Amino acid sequence: MCLSTSIRTSLFAPLLFFLFFSHFSIAQEKATNEKKLSRKAVVLVQHKKLEKALPLFKRLYKINPLSPEYNYYLGFIYLSIATDKSLAIPYLQVAYAHQDDWPRVTRYLARTYHLLYQFDEAIVFYEEYMTRLPTEELQDGIRHRIQKCLNGKLLVQDTIEAEISNLGSAINTIYPDYAPIISSDDQLLIFTSRRPTTTGGGKDFDQLFFEDIYMSVKKKGVWQAAEDVGENVNTKLHDASIGLSADAQQMFVYHGENIFITTLDGDVWSVPKKIGSNINTKSWETHACISLDQQVLYFTSDREGGYGGMDIYKALKLPSGKWALVQNLGPAINTPHDEKAPFIHPADKTLYFSSKGHHNMGGFDIFKSSFIKNGWTTPENLGHPINTPGDDVFFVVSANSKHTYFSSDLREDNLGGQDIYQLAMPDTGRIKIAVIKGRIYGTDQEPIAASFLVSDSETNKVVGVFNSNAKTGKYLLVFPTGKSYNMVIKPEGFTPHKESLTIPEQEYAYNMYQEIGFSHVRRNDSIIGQKIIFRNSFCDIETAVKAGSSLYDDHNSEEAAFSEFLRNLEDPEKKEGLLTKLKNLDGPERNNIYRCLYDYLPMSQIHLFDTANTNNLEATIIEFEKDTVVLERDTIFKKEIIYTTSSTSLSKIELTALDTTVEVVFEEFEMEINSPKFHIETPGPSKETDLIDMKSITVPDSSSGPEPDVHPIDIKSESEPMPEASHNILFGFDRSTIPTGSTGRLDKLIERMKTNKSLKAEVNGHTDHIGPTAYNNMLSIRRANAVAEYIKSKGIAADRLIIKGYGESKPIAPNTHPDGSDNPSGRSKNRRTEVRLVK
Repeated sequence: MCLSTSIRTSLFAPLLFFLFFSHFSIAQEKATNEKKLSRKAVVLVQHKKLEKALPLFKRLYKINPLSPEYNYYLGFIYLSIATDKSLAIPYLQVAYAHQDDWPRVTRYLARTYHLLYQFDEAIVFYEEYMTRLPTEELQDGIRHRIQKCLNGKLLVQDTIEAEISNLGSAINTIYPDYAPIISSDDQLLIFTSRRPTTTGGGKDFDQLFFEDIYMSVKKKGVWQAAEDVGENVNTKLHDASIGLSADAQQMFVYHGENIFITTLDGDVWSVPKKIGSNINTKSWETHACISLDQQVLYFTSDREGGYGGMDIYKALKLPSGKWALVQNLGPAINTPHDEKAPFIHPADKTLYFSSKGHHNMGGFDIFKSSFIKNGWTTPENLGHPINTPGDDVFFVVSANSKHTYFSSDLREDNLGGQDIYQLAMPDTGRIKIAVIKGRIYGTDQEPIAASFLVSDSETNKVVGVFNSNAKTGKYLLVFPTGKSYNMVIKPEGFTPHKESLTIPEQEYAYNMYQEIGFSHVRRNDSIIGQKIIFRNSFCDIETAVKAGSSLYDDHNSEEAAFSEFLRNLEDPEKKEGLLTKLKNLDGPERNNIYRCLYDYLPMSQIHLFDTANTNNLEATIIEFEKDTVVLERDTIFKKEIIYTTSSTSLSKIELTALDTTVEVVFEEFEMEINSPKFHIETPGPSKETDLIDMKSITVPDSSSGPEPDVHPIDIKSESEPMPEASHNILFGFDRSTIPTGSTGRLDKLIERMKTNKSLKAEVNGHTDHIGPTAYNNMLSIRRANAVAEYIKSKGIAADRLIIKGYGESKPIAPNTHPDGSDNPSGRSKNRRTEVRLVK
């Protein structure tokens, strides 16, 4: 029996109403949830949290794949963070159909096609978008992008051959890794990263981790896993690597919108210090590099007076060590757009930098320019594929030009953000630069700190200033090849030494190796001189070691393998076996290496101080059969030793004077570079002379006879000291740097000089009695010079300063106790510079 229709309707009506209401409620709830989700996703985009917004918009897209809004944001996110920019295209095209609601989608499409090398399509969308812009200024920005596309078409058509490779996961991560800087020998890589291990774990407004600096060393041709450079350098804010000195002992870092410098002590970088107010301003200073001789600093700034955006500037170093007023590199280099990341190559005057201007195809492109005839040449784009439509920045070149490193964000093998890449440079023929890896040591072969000033022996122009690592003794020297050089070595604890060397032409790129050893020559418990040993291998020692033995594989460091190899060459039996193996080498290096190592012998010298008695020295120098003995006061002696067959060995020693002279090497490096003019006086008889300029003092060659006398000026009766007008500044042992906090009384004397223009200042340097007399004389002058520079920095003219160095000759306290034992308290009082005001 069937129910009537009216009865069925009355029974099912409530059910139908319930189902309709439930469906409506669910739909309404879904709409509400979608709206909340959309609002949350948009807020994430607004706060630049694109990676968090992406999965939310993917969910929204599944709900409504035709939504212009969801497609717009998905396209924008993929354009911004995806390595494969083509992922943005289908979403942006859907949004483009509703461009009146989403006008910026036209620009994003143009940008996407631009990054995908589809320059013609990009130009169409750029031109369309330009019609929507209300001002000429905004339109000019798009015209500039169109020009980049036109440049890109030309550069891609003229693609160069370049072998470019990603440095891999030991260096790069899914986070931005960039700003590589390298040592001259291509064995140390320092770079900046925004990875999660950043100090403090904080993020900036762009939702990326704060920058930290990392480093990697190359072992057997492979870059090792990167490590944090240390807590002294990395802080909770931005810290970025921006430049490295040629000897890899000083690093320029970016912090707090300024440039700082840190020094390597062993394997620890010091706390960075600002490099000076002429460089750092209230503006934004971001990148820096320094010339080989460390006298010119190139850096970027957006300070007023530039050509637009970030410009590249340079500054010259003053004799005081401070940087002079800066100079803009001018319109040849700088444009109305941003320029940054300067790098000056040590081989010549080629400047590499990145720019958004010039003949550019994308974001930042890499350019080079050379300094010729007092001007910079028109910057040359390095071409495609080195440059891409993305950002290609921080181009640095190894000294031998074999490898180049830079950062880039638009390559197929990119791991995420910017990655660091290596470019194998094409063979350009003969290598014009040489790198000497070295080690310097003192007593018991312990590493020592040393400075090296290298000058061209023909022009006397300073080529470079280098420093060894105080804890390892390692150093790097960089030279143009095929020239002769004078090298002044200033080792800690020893007397400065001058050496001449010739760097051969290189037929291919290789690193050389050198060891320098210093030790004291003693007699009767007194130091009468010093011995210097040079082990020079001016050939491809790496190839020789690999071919000649397994040392290269047995040692953790190249230097250890090289050192043992040279000592094996000094053993006649081992040398013969090594040379036999080297005969089997193939390639252009064979003749060079074999000839170099066949003739290899260590070079030794003994320098006797002027206080030493040269009579009866048999017991002291018997061991140095092939040495040259050099008296400190510039007389070179040839030593001949005749042996007997007895165990006592020595029968006769003869010192014969030669007719030659050598240049005095006890001048401060700063004086040799660019010395200020002072009245200089040393103890002893003196005559009136003109004002002395240390740069103007020249030494004749061996054919011109003895060196002429140069007498300092003597201030006579006018040097009358005034009561209550003197002050002593004390120095640390073997130090010539003014201690912090010791200038308070000196500042008061300086104020008196400013008030009374007739006053002059005698600046008298002194030492204790430790060390050779000649060394102490020069140390006392260095101490006096340091104080004089300070006085001069306070506005006192140099011609009002009289510098004297007394060495150890005028102690004010006993250096020893009555029983002859050491008196540290007395010696500390004698290590001083006395400043006296005189009328």
